[in-house]
Amino acid sequence: MIIAALLALTVFQNAASLLTYIPKLILGALLVFVGLSMLFDWVYQAWFRFPKSEFLIIMVILLVVAVQGFLEAIALGLVLAVVLLWSTTAGSAWSSKSSVGPSTAAG
Repeated sequence: MIIAALLALTVFQNAASLLTYIPKLILGALLVFVGLSMLFDWVYQAWFRFPKSEFLIIMVILLVVAVQGFLEAIALGLVLAVVLLWSTTAGSAWSSKSSVGPSTAAG
């Protein structure tokens, strides 16, 4: 275990100098490959996993990340998720409660 930790420490200390031997084209292609595979997993497959209203929120978050930034996307996503939660629970949980006051039903 100690030998593995020392080996990992040695690799991490010398990793920056080893990266200079790898062509920038290879590193760029690796970055594009990882990015596109993450987009495929998170966007394309989300179409089949989530309801369409939640998928719309995911797409809005992705668009805001691309245009504005992460902080704005997180804030907007949180607001949209709360609105979606409120709109789905407002129709079922709160409307089933009876109104305050005497009942007008004959009985």
